[in-house]
This record gives sequence, structure tokens and C-alpha cells, in this order.
Amino acid sequence: MSNAPRDIDDRLKRRLVFRHSVVPGVGAVAVWIVYATDALFHIDLLHLCSDPAKPKSSPTLYLILAAITTFICIVVAIVQTRKAIALASFGVEVEGTIIHRGIAFRGLAKVECSYTAGHADHVFIWSAPRDNAPSVGDKVVLLVDPANPKRCMLIEDVFSDRKREIQAPLKTVPGRIVQFALYGFVAIGLAWMAWRGFHGAAPKPAPAVASAPIPANPPAVKAQAARKPVVKPPSKEILFQPMFVWENSEPTFQGTGFFVKAPGGKVAAVTSLHFLNVEGPHLREARWLSLTTDKPTAVLDRSWGPPGKTGVIRVAAGKDCNGKPIIFTVPWLDKRTDCLLMPVPAGIPASVVLELDP
Repeated sequence: MSNAPRDIDDRLKRRLVFRHSVVPGVGAVAVWIVYATDALFHIDLLHLCSDPAKPKSSPTLYLILAAITTFICIVVAIVQTRKAIALASFGVEVEGTIIHRGIAFRGLAKVECSYTAGHADHVFIWSAPRDNAPSVGDKVVLLVDPANPKRCMLIEDVFSDRKREIQAPLKTVPGRIVQFALYGFVAIGLAWMAWRGFHGAAPKPAPAVASAPIPANPPAVKAQAARKPVVKPPSKEILFQPMFVWENSEPTFQGTGFFVKAPGGKVAAVTSLHFLNVEGPHLREARWLSLTTDKPTAVLDRSWGPPGKTGVIRVAAGKDCNGKPIIFTVPWLDKRTDCLLMPVPAGIPASVVLELDP
């Protein structure tokens, strides 16, 4: 056991800085990747992992979060590094015995070491690569804080000349290169599949349709018969401003609406639903206001059946290795069922009622 202060040169300090900056640095980089993906490609990664029905977050929010996370990670890395340098300089060398070795993660082993300091027994737990993790019964040297015996670290993590003899051979460099290359190919493949799912595959050319042979002497056709009829622009007002009157809340003016003929000679007022807060205050009535006079053309007080729902678009991106289809949920709203229908009372002008194409 030795308690003499040790010299910590710049090389050892850089090593401690690296060891205690990896985890905070990875966390900060992950947040910056989320921000860059949303700002450059308009892909909200956190939104895809949560409920797609919720609104997307602004890139500015991710920028602020990334800046705050980076500041916190820098502070954590500096504090942890300073504590490690102090422990390496003034820590007491204590011999410990490995009492347990298990599996912590793929390629890593969970090691438990028992040591005695401050007239009490303590246990130090860490994770190490399975190839060079000590076995049960092996002896290791720890640097223990005299003021807090529960705080310690391996002396070999700081001083390279105090490395213990490793019985198991380390993995060769070519093996490491192949392993990381496989990880890279998998990451590139997943990124390509995600990009294909978000932007869709290239459209396939339409299959050729066999057409009838052109007759040698086609019959004469009048030019007027081949022309399509010209649709004249509407001469009456067809769009209206919906005004929603809420219970215990101010009225709101949102979206646009129109009137359309319904089966059985009835008339329906149609507007979109995604801008309405269905969980907000009670809706008392809806007024269809004229865009020119701001006067209500119709006052509506009930919904024609349950309102529609705004869903999300699901995109197929091929199949996986097991033959199962790969489905990506695109956070863009599907407007095909995004509608609110309300029956219209009698009395509105027939000229403002549209008729749907078959």
C-alpha cells in the first residue's frame, strides 16, 4: 500500500479526459444528430418514436435542447475528469480480489471486486471486454479515495505501466476491422431503408397497354366534337369562413368551408377537422360567414355523424430477411378522412350549394 502523491503528466491527463468525456460526448452528439435530421431533412426522429398523432416539434426546440445538453455534458466531463485526476494523484493503492464475473452486454463482462479500506469491506463493480476481463480469484490494484473509501478506480486505467498480465488473447486488429465494417454496413442499410420509407421508392413505369391497330383510313371527325367543354368559373360565392362559437371561450375563425348537395335532397356543410381541438371547450354552434359581407349564411348546431379523424400515412419499404413487410409510419397527416360534416337547415340560397362529381 502506498500513499505518496503521484505525478500526472499531460499524457495521463488527456487519457482521463477521454475516458470521462466519451459518454457525455455521445449524448451531446446524439441530440445534435436529432436536430440536424429535423432541420435538413424534415424528419423528426423523436416524433417517429412517440405517438405519430401528436404535433411535430420545431427544429428551434431541438437546437435549444442540443445547446443545453452540450453545456451540461461539458460540465459533467470537466467535473468527472477533475475528480479522476485528484484520485489518480492522491489515491491509496489497495489490492482487491475478483469475486464475481458475469455478462453485462454483448462483448462485455460485469466484474465485481472486493477490497478492504477504512476498516470496512467494499465492492467495486465495472464492465470490461470479455477478452481481457479478470477471472474470479484474480488480484487487481485499486486507487481508493482516503476520504471516501467507496470511491475508487483501477490503477491500470490510469498508468499503463501498471497493466496486469492478461491471460486471454486480445482480438486481432483485422477482426476488429471486420466487426466494425459489418456494423457500418448495417447502419448504412438501415439509413437507406429509412430514407426510402420517408421519400418513397421511384415510381415504376406504367405497363404497356396493347392498343388496337390504327385503321388505314380513319373516318373524318369534326374538330368541335373532339374538344372538351370549357368549365366557366363560378359566378356566385362558393367558399365561406367558418366561425366557431365555443362555450366559455372566445369565437375562432379557422379554415374554409362550403355547402354541398347530399342524398335525399339535403344539404351538408363541409370543412376540415385537423385544426379543431376536439378535447377543448364545448362547441355551441358554427356560423358559415360570407367572405364579402361577413354575415352568417347559415348557423349550424350539430354534426352529421361522428367527425372524421386525421391519421398518418403508412409506407411499405420492401420486406425483411424473414419475408415480413417493412412498414414506416410517415408523420404527414392523411387528409382523406379529415372532414367535419354538418346538416344545413333550409333557407340558404341554392346558388351557393355545390354538386359533387360522380
